[in-house]
Amino acid sequence: MSSPFGYSSHSWDSSSPLWPSGIAWTDYHIELTGMGMMFILLGGSIGGICHQRLIGYLYEHIGPRTFLYQILGYAVLEFVVVCCMTLLGGRHGSRFENTDQTKPNTDDDIMAAELDELRIEY
Repeated sequence: MSSPFGYSSHSWDSSSPLWPSGIAWTDYHIELTGMGMMFILLGGSIGGICHQRLIGYLYEHIGPRTFLYQILGYAVLEFVVVCCMTLLGGRHGSRFENTDQTKPNTDDDIMAAELDELRIEY
């Protein structure tokens, strides 16, 4: 196995932190359930299979020069993904932010609101 084939996996050093960061980002902005995780993992698995076949085809027909194009493609794609995630996250905010100011957002606030309703004036 030559060294370019050893690094042809999608989870090489610079992109490996993107997977857990993307899942954390998703969970921060929307509630990530088991079904959502299933789709993320299924998409990643299918993408990994298709990626290996594509890279194998390119190495076979173009040669080792494909490795340089692959690195450049990953860098551009990661830059675009990070920029889009940053812009979308800044625009939409967090699922933990309280947009309605009349609704309490913690258990302590709920208990305080209930006690205020029960308070009897003398």
